Amino acid sequence: MELVKLVRAAGFFISSIVTISLAIMLLDIIKSTLISLSGFAFVIPLFAGSIILRSRVWKKLYDVSRKLLYFVTAVLVLILGFAVLIWFLFWASSQTVLYPLSDYAGMSTLIGISLLWAVYSLAEFISVYGLFHNKIYNLSKILLAPIILVEASLIFLIGDFSYALPISLFVLAASTAIIGLGFLFDNPKINPANSRKASSLGRLYP
Repeated sequence: MELVKLVRAAGFFISSIVTISLAIMLLDIIKSTLISLSGFAFVIPLFAGSIILRSRVWKKLYDVSRKLLYFVTAVLVLILGFAVLIWFLFWASSQTVLYPLSDYAGMSTLIGISLLWAVYSLAEFISVYGLFHNKIYNLSKILLAPIILVEASLIFLIGDFSYALPISLFVLAASTAIIGLGFLFDNPKINPANSRKASSLGRLYP
């Protein structure tokens, strides 16, 4: 049972690690643009893995409850998550010069990528809302704050305050980790479609 819960939470914990790594990378860029980003290449498979794991969690919750919201979230996380990854890698591969972070404020490509991320993040926010019994894990609702902060930072904030984006990512990492803790230590509030599926919730891989 505990192993199953850990697997369910793993995608959110991995996402938190990826987000922290990106925030650290941005802090390095703020200090100096003469750095190599190759050391952060490990986040690519981690990001892909977290997307797959998180999508499977929502798909499993849909299988148990037949709540359409969970199915939509599973699809959005998987499709838009990989769209974000592919679009960002394509854009990054075309960059030959690393500019100061403030110069990226308002860049249409980054805003477009972040909007795709915001769509599936908001779907997860709506799905998470009220999902756990323990009031402590209702803190996962703060996920809405970093979504807004990240978007605002990319659109205009980092133009005047470069640290706005890495700070937003650290807040995002914290809220994502809280969701993972919810899946690890609490039981989601699920109205099962039938009793047989209800009994399978704790036994099957998410």
